[in-house]
Amino acid sequence: MKIINGAWGFGVLLCLLVSPIYMPEALCQDVAGAKNMLATVEDVLADAGELKLTATSQGTKTYTANSDCEVTIKSCLYTQGASELNVQLNGEEIISWNRQSHSDSAKLIVKGEEVAESNIEGNPGDFTPQPQETKISIKKGDKLTLSLSGSFGKYEGYLSLVAPGIPKSENGAGQANKPSANTGDTSAQDTASSEGFSRKETFSSTGVAQAHRGGGTTFRVKKKGQAFGKTFKVVFSNGWSVIVPDSSKRFTKDKFIYRPGGSNKNGDTWTSHGGAFICANAGNTSKSLTIFY
Repeated sequence: MKIINGAWGFGVLLCLLVSPIYMPEALCQDVAGAKNMLATVEDVLADAGELKLTATSQGTKTYTANSDCEVTIKSCLYTQGASELNVQLNGEEIISWNRQSHSDSAKLIVKGEEVAESNIEGNPGDFTPQPQETKISIKKGDKLTLSLSGSFGKYEGYLSLVAPGIPKSENGAGQANKPSANTGDTSAQDTASSEGFSRKETFSSTGVAQAHRGGGTTFRVKKKGQAFGKTFKVVFSNGWSVIVPDSSKRFTKDKFIYRPGGSNKNGDTWTSHGGAFICANAGNTSKSLTIFY
């Protein structure tokens, strides 16, 4: 066996002793860096707030993404009567749910596909909606519009968005409808209440008007228009609204048409079914409307 002598041999020995000391240190630095990266992700998640619409704060809210991100949409359509919710991404509907009663079997629809577990049959013919969470990825500048409307009665249907950049107080006590810099709020419930209306009824669409009349959805209400008082407000599920100034007379605006219903076929108040007739404004394809009176 050959023995290594001199300064050269001492140098080799020193390298062998020092290397194990510095290699673990480098590895520790890498692990620390990974932990810092994870903390950054957690910070982003912690920055997320929530926009929420409920049975008592119906209407429309809009969120504009400040960066590329993943958001969560929470929904459950508990309801007594006809109610609906929908979410649009840059004007295109990606989520919808429309139920006519508390036992309706209709399910949540996400990008054209029914979510089977969103509405479960307990007793035969009696369905109960289940809370759902839908995650989607959006890009900076994308706009998400949430809408919720209906006749919920004692049930608490809701639709909400959890996303970065929404103030934590957005739906805090006393601030359920306070708009922030990147949100739009057109709460039909609050607007109607502020104008002195205390009651409401929701109705589902019964058809679509001919193209030359604007192509809006139509509604045949069993009651005559006068049953809603002298004047009332109509709020469509897409947020568009109009006030009918005199419920006993025909009224039009932007191809919105209202007829109160009457027995005189030669008059402009008559309707074939006897009750009020409403046609949405041009291009408005809302599936439901709410009358505040």
